[in-house]
Amino acid sequence: MPKRKQPQHDEGVIQKRSESVGDLMPDAMREFHNQPRGQPSDELAEQYNILVLGETQSGKSTLIQYMRMYADPEAVIDTTVLGTGTLSHTMDIQPTSITTSLPEFYITDKNRDIVDYGIADGDNMRFRDKSDYDGLLKRDDLMLEKGSSRLAHPVIFNLIDTPGLHATESDDEILLQKIYNTLIGTEKIHLILITISSGPITQALKEAIEVYVDMFPDFNGVIAFVHTHFDYKNFHPERFQVAEAMTRKLEKLSDIMGRSTFPQFKIDCDVYNKKPKKPLRECITLNTIQKILELATFNRSVNTLDLTINKTRKMRTIDSLLKDKFDAICFFIHNTLQFKNQEEGDLLSEIFRLETGVHTPEAKVQEAEEFLRRHDVDCQVLLHEERRDMDCHGREETVSIRYPQTEDLDFAIASRDLLCHNVNVINDTQSGEGAGPSTCWEAQLQRVSLQSVFHVKLYAVKSNIHRAEIQKKRDELPRLLWQLQEAIRCRDDHAKQNISRMQAIQEIVDNQNECIQILGQVSHTFLKRESFMALLDAQAYHGEIDECLSKVQEVYR
Repeated sequence: MPKRKQPQHDEGVIQKRSESVGDLMPDAMREFHNQPRGQPSDELAEQYNILVLGETQSGKSTLIQYMRMYADPEAVIDTTVLGTGTLSHTMDIQPTSITTSLPEFYITDKNRDIVDYGIADGDNMRFRDKSDYDGLLKRDDLMLEKGSSRLAHPVIFNLIDTPGLHATESDDEILLQKIYNTLIGTEKIHLILITISSGPITQALKEAIEVYVDMFPDFNGVIAFVHTHFDYKNFHPERFQVAEAMTRKLEKLSDIMGRSTFPQFKIDCDVYNKKPKKPLRECITLNTIQKILELATFNRSVNTLDLTINKTRKMRTIDSLLKDKFDAICFFIHNTLQFKNQEEGDLLSEIFRLETGVHTPEAKVQEAEEFLRRHDVDCQVLLHEERRDMDCHGREETVSIRYPQTEDLDFAIASRDLLCHNVNVINDTQSGEGAGPSTCWEAQLQRVSLQSVFHVKLYAVKSNIHRAEIQKKRDELPRLLWQLQEAIRCRDDHAKQNISRMQAIQEIVDNQNECIQILGQVSHTFLKRESFMALLDAQAYHGEIDECLSKVQEVYR
C-alpha cells in the first residue's frame, strides 16, 4: 500500500531559493487518529471514487477537466464534454480516472524567490494590501512551479461526472437511477462534490441538493460544496460584501444539510479561458484542486451496497396519491357491498377489519425492525465536522473550537480524524497519551501561514447517539409482534370458519387485500433496496403522474 509522507517542519511563507525551491516549500502535516476497521494511519487506498453532482452549467465537467490538467500538465481541456452555456452536455454517467500524488504548486519571481499573497507582520501573517494583491493576480511575469507532494506515491482518483438535475431534459428520478446504478458498481464512495455556480441559492438548486441529501443520508459525511466561477480577488478580507454574500449562501446550505459546518471550496472555472495566463490565479486553482482531492483520502468511505434509501419528494407525492386512491377504494367496497347485500357486506366488513388488524401492526413491526437495523449497530458515524480554510475566511491568528459549544453530550465521542496544514493544534482533548472517550471535544488552532487548513471529524457509535429511540423501539417491538401474531390468528380462524361464504366474494376480498397491501407500502418513508431496484427497473417514475401511479401500483402489489 502507498504510504503517507511524514510531517515536515513548516519553513514559512516567503522563502529564498537555494538548491531546490521544492525543498523549501511547506509540506503537509497530516494526522489520522483512530481510523475505522483497524486501518493503519499511514496507509492509503489504491483508488478513490469521487461523485460530482450539481445543476446544469454549474461547472461539473469543467471542474473534472481542471482535475485532469492538475494531474497531467500536458493534458488539454476536452471541450466536447462541456455544455453550451445553457444546456448540459452530460447526458449520462461519465467516469474519468486520474493518477496523482497530490503535489502543491507555488510561484516565483524573476529572482526565483517564492511569492505569496501573504506577508510577514511581526510574528503574524497578514494579507497584502488590496491593490498589491490585485496586482499580483494580474501579473503574467511570474513562474508557476511544482512543489512537494502530499502523498508518497501516486494513487488513482475516479471522477464520476453526472447529468445536471432539473435541466438535462430528463426526470430527476431517471438521473437518480443512473447515479444509483453507478454507486452500486463502485461499491465505495469517498467524496461527493456538489458544484454551485455564482449567484444566490435558487429554489431549484435547493431542491436538487435536497434530493441528494434526503435520499441517501449515509452520504452526509462525505459531501463537500465547490463554489465555481469565483473571482480570486474576492479572497481579500477588505472585500467584505462578497464575504457577506457567501455567508448568506452558507446559511441556506446549512438549512439543507442540517448542520452548520461542512467542507466548501472556491474555484475559478474560467482561469484557463483567460489570456495571457495569470500564474497566481492558476496556482490558486491547482492548490484548491489538491485540497479537494486530498479530502477524498481523508474521508471514511461509504459502502454503497448497504445504503439507507429514503423516498424522494416525487416518490412521496406518488405515495400520497396512491394512499388517497386506495383509502377511497376500500371505503367504496365496504359501503357499497353493505348497501347491496347485508350478509356479504357484513362478512366483507369483518374481513376488512381483520386484514387491517394484520397489516397495521405488520407495517409498524417493519418500521421498528428497519429502525433498529439502521441504528442499533456498533459502527461509528459522523457526529460533527468542522473545516477552517484560513486563507479563505477566518482571519484570526488563534481560533478556539469546542463541540458541543456549551453542554456536554450524553454519550462519548468514539474517535477523531484530523487533517491540518500550517496549523499548530494546541490542547486537543482527543489526542495524546492517556486520552480516552470524552463527552466533548475542544482545541485551539494557531495558524502559521495564510494558506492553512484545519479539518476535524468527530465520530460516535451510532447506537449510542440513538440510545433513547432504540430503547423505545425495543420496548415497542414485543408488543407489536404479539399484536401481529394475534391478528394473524384471528384472521386465519375467521377464514377457516367462513371459507364457503368467502368464495362468493373472493375477487372482492383479493382486491381489498391488495388495497391494504399497497396502503402498507406507501406508509413507509424509506425503501428497501429490493423495492427500490424494482421501482427503478420498472421505470416507475418516468413520465406523467398518472403513468407513474399505474407503474408504482404494479410494483407495490
